[in-house]
Amino acid sequence: MSKMYSTANLSDKELKEQGNRLFGLHKYEDAINCYTKAI
Repeated sequence: MSKMYSTANLSDKELKEQGNRLFGLHKYEDAINCYTKAI
């Protein structure tokens, strides 16, 4: 995951929302990492 996107203290819902934002920015690998951490 890119260093500019910290997910250390995010809830599952916040991780999903972060993934959605990253997906919208075409940062697919980072989005997948957020989704994976959320589940």
